[in-house]
Amino acid sequence: MTLLSDLDTSFGQNALQLDAIETQFKNAVAGREWEHEWSQCFSSTRKEFLNLRSILKERDDGNYQLAFSSLRGVLENLLFFRLFIEGKKYYSYQKINILPKVNPNPQARDITFTKWKNEFEIWQKTKDQKFKNYKDIIGMRLIGTDSIEITRVLEGLYDSKDVAQTGEWIPFYYFLFGEYNPVTGFVSNLPSVIEGDFFPDIAHTNAGKQKEIYRRYFTFNAMIKHWMLNNFIDKSQESRIRVHYNFLSLFVHPNVFQNEYCRLKYDSLLRKEVLEYESDNTMKVLISLYCVKIQETFLSTLANRMCAISGGNWVELLLLDLKTNSAVADILWFVFDPPTDFDIRRSESINLQKGLNKNASLIYYSNPLQRLRSMGIH
Repeated sequence: MTLLSDLDTSFGQNALQLDAIETQFKNAVAGREWEHEWSQCFSSTRKEFLNLRSILKERDDGNYQLAFSSLRGVLENLLFFRLFIEGKKYYSYQKINILPKVNPNPQARDITFTKWKNEFEIWQKTKDQKFKNYKDIIGMRLIGTDSIEITRVLEGLYDSKDVAQTGEWIPFYYFLFGEYNPVTGFVSNLPSVIEGDFFPDIAHTNAGKQKEIYRRYFTFNAMIKHWMLNNFIDKSQESRIRVHYNFLSLFVHPNVFQNEYCRLKYDSLLRKEVLEYESDNTMKVLISLYCVKIQETFLSTLANRMCAISGGNWVELLLLDLKTNSAVADILWFVFDPPTDFDIRRSESINLQKGLNKNASLIYYSNPLQRLRSMGIH
């Protein structure tokens, strides 16, 4: 058995876990009315498994650039997916225009801001119930010449009848998914497109709203920010995600690394390059490692959330099987995994060279491909 075949076996075994999760969940919620969002959770996971399986086919065909660039898309979908089913907390932004109706005062906005800021600081220090309307606020700032933006951290969303917010909740990103329209945001108000719109003013307004949703919630940085807010990751794990996102992005945007990592095969008889990449086993292994680890994270996220919704305790053995099946890919030292012996020794060596205690810090790598080559995986 080779490492590649072991990784393929792991991927296949984990794929079966999706049906096991669905069966356990259906048994646990038997008798309850089936919710549409539950179906969406399973459908979204299946779609990403199909994408991962297609990426493995690209690996087998030697299409390394396409495989890695596709992995970036799946990684972004993973960031969204966890917020979509498990993101209880979210940032809420409110823009308030200060426009006095009587005797307009150009300083009205600044005066109001100072007043609110002072009251906010009193609430933070004393929790005086007179200022309890500030309890969800985490910050405020001036915008333009007449506006104040209030930033809150909210939870839910809960049923309107659940005033105490102790019952079931639906993630904010679940509703955002239905609201966000990138066509409206980035296409509808283009000069040659908006000419066909009978209400261009409305089109411009809607485009601005959609761009704001994208910037606040759907960019990579926005989703990472919400992962941090929900305590899905700590600062070191955030760095790991950024390392992998940056590496996979190398195969999406033009840069010199594409020529270095994806070399065209040279046919000595024809004396020219052909439409085929040079075979690279390390690249194949890295693609497989990503597929197994991303698949594992999708499944663990789905299983934990479905178990929480059902109120059962059926998830522990399933997660143990999942972890066991995925252990072959632990050499990647992905987001939630412990470091390998190789990484520990590397960190100790660097710390000693810097004149520090060998255990001073645990150093993450910056390039997954170069690291695998350094580990002797060729």
